[in-house]
Amino acid sequence: MKKKKEKSYLLLKWGSLKDWSGVVSPKAKRLISQWLKLGVSISAIMHHDSNKQKGLICKIIDECDVIQKDWGGKYLTKKQAKKYVMEY
Repeated sequence: MKKKKEKSYLLLKWGSLKDWSGVVSPKAKRLISQWLKLGVSISAIMHHDSNKQKGLICKIIDECDVIQKDWGGKYLTKKQAKKYVMEY
């Protein structure tokens, strides 16, 4: 029997990462570590990602299966999620 792949889940808010506890991809976890090392605010509303951080978030999005926006719970395609992050 074929083993079912566990899905990676990512939650976005304020144009950035809000919750990545559902991320299972080893590559995405490495990218999240890089994003964190660049510095983040304790408050999501006060945090503003640098262009480098936004690029890392887009790479994280590529590694995730389910991407959701916190406000309203809307599910996003990878393309929509990247646009949201880059234009925020």
